[in-house]
Amino acid sequence: MTLTPIHFTPSSSTFAGEGCGGVRFTVTGRDSLRPVALGIEIAVALRDLYPVDWQREKLISLLANRDTFERLERSDTADSTARSWEKGLDGFRERRAKYLLY
Repeated sequence: MTLTPIHFTPSSSTFAGEGCGGVRFTVTGRDSLRPVALGIEIAVALRDLYPVDWQREKLISLLANRDTFERLERSDTADSTARSWEKGLDGFRERRAKYLLY
């Protein structure tokens, strides 16, 4: 994955007409991308870089997982948060296996 800084001016929504900065993510290895873990890494970075400005309470609607949100609130690392999912993921993979066709 490559990350590139970008600058843009949205034409609609909350920041319409304002200069904004961001990061473009270019996925170069789709099979190695773990999008949910990447999202948690981004959330942890935002939490640590902008502890006052970042409105993390809005994150719960995206996560839909209270335990993960609470881990972010108490400053757990992204890695420890992702590791906390392993037991549940193992159970899901086991239940899912009988439905996989290929």
